[in-house]
Amino acid sequence: MSGESARYCGAILEELRRHMDRERKGQEDENAYLDQELLAERLHKFYRITLTAAELHSPLTILKDAGYVEYKRVRLGRPPRSRWMTAWRIMGKGVRLLEGEIEDPAVRVLGW
Repeated sequence: MSGESARYCGAILEELRRHMDRERKGQEDENAYLDQELLAERLHKFYRITLTAAELHSPLTILKDAGYVEYKRVRLGRPPRSRWMTAWRIMGKGVRLLEGEIEDPAVRVLGW
């Protein structure tokens, strides 16, 4: 696992948690999910990580396979003009990692 990949994973978890804290307010609902394209924009703005939404696939897959995040696919609009969106949210295990309850060398917790 490269240092950059671990940094990307940590930043992704941090941003998904910030989104969850801001949108969910402790309640389970659809707003806990963040669109992958918007996630890429926020990583650039807040963490100076310049990756496209497509380039986020690798670190997001690492996090998903470890049980730190989950995703869902959502169709926006009506066919034939509809498009698919991939949205992500942090899971309890990801929060525990950020809080230092568990450790994973594949994720560098940034502690913003």
